[in-house]
Formats: sequence, C-alpha cells, structure tokens
Amino acid sequence: MTAGRTCVLAVAAVVATSVSGVARAGGDDRSASVGLAYGRLSLSDRDAAAHGAVLAVDYERGLSDALSLRASAGGGAHYDGGAAYSAYATLSIVYLFDVLKYVPYASVGAGAVFTAGGDLDADLAPAIELGAGLEVLRGRDASWGMYARAATWADGATLVTAGARLTWRWGYF
Repeated sequence: MTAGRTCVLAVAAVVATSVSGVARAGGDDRSASVGLAYGRLSLSDRDAAAHGAVLAVDYERGLSDALSLRASAGGGAHYDGGAAYSAYATLSIVYLFDVLKYVPYASVGAGAVFTAGGDLDADLAPAIELGAGLEVLRGRDASWGMYARAATWADGATLVTAGARLTWRWGYF
C-alpha cells in the first residue's frame, strides 16, 4: 500500500471515529438528496480529461446547528474519445455557514472512487473529497441547490463534479 493510500485511510478512520460519538448526541434533522452534475474525470496516466454526467445521491444527518454528517454515492459516464465510467462513495463532515433561506456550506470527506471502461483498467482507489454549495430552502421540508465537489486520490487522478440537487428534509432543524 502506498503512503498516499495509507494517509487517506488514516483520515477516513479518524473522521469515522470522531463523528461516531458526536452523531448520537446531535440534532434530529435529516435529509436525502438527488443531484445531476457535470463530471470531469482526469486520470494521471492520460493527457486529456474525460467529460460527462454524474448522478449522485446523499443522505445527511444533523450533528448540531452548523455541522452534519453526509454519506454520498454516485456514478457517471464520461467520454474522451472512448467511454469511461466512474463510481464513488464518500463520508463527509459538512459545515453550514448560515441557516436562513440561503445556506452556503463547505464539506470535507474521505471515501473511494472506482474507474473503468474503454481502454481503462478497472481501478478502486481511496480518495479525499472537498466540496462547497448553496442550498435554497423552499420550506421546512424541501430545498434545492448548486454544488461542486472535487475528489482526488493518491496517484493524482481527480473527479470534479458541479451540478444541481433537490433535497427533502425531515426531523427539522
């Protein structure tokens, strides 16, 4: 195992361990989201990036007024002269900057990205993800928003997504 992969796994273990105790003591707000995004897949062994669409789902659980824990999964189809596919799963900490009608947020997480297709060898690699977005609350039970996330893994490959999502909320914050 490379030093980069060991580092990513260590970060994931620390996040999971530190959040597990907090999640039991936090708020009761929850949400589920579905998003559609532009995806740019850039692999370290290729000169050109592959472009395409990514479908994502998120489940979020509030820890406090400003923090939540998000589990995300998604998959995409990309094209750079040949078909390429990506799938990912991450666990992130999300910080909400404000809780009014417009809610900007930032997130940091760890997970794994799978790439395959065309002339690519199938590869599963640990990844670190950074994200940001803006949610527009439509009421206590729904919102919509825009987001951008970038996942990178040890060999320098990246998956950048930017798109829109719809969110359903319950448990109320």
